[in-house]
Amino acid sequence: MLPAIHSVSFSDFRANSGPLLRFVIRDGGNLWLTRYRRPVCAVIPMRDAHVLGEVQGRDVNELIHRLQVDTNRRVAAARLDSAFDRMEVVGEAWTYPVVE
Repeated sequence: MLPAIHSVSFSDFRANSGPLLRFVIRDGGNLWLTRYRRPVCAVIPMRDAHVLGEVQGRDVNELIHRLQVDTNRRVAAARLDSAFDRMEVVGEAWTYPVVE
């Protein structure tokens, strides 16, 4: 059986992303995002991504692994940045000359 397809504009998707993503996750439907009433991208379930990967000759598990590696790098960079932000440079106390 073919999956149900909903076509929705980007602005409607931003406003109602929760229910629309539940449609994809729970019902296994496809969601087409449109701009000026033309489809520009799709949100599909992971099982369909595996099929699409086979058709395109790509290994979806490898792509997921690459995404995880990039995420781990971002998390490590965020930890480094947050540690850097907590460091403070304390200078000497300035005393201004008293002019009489």
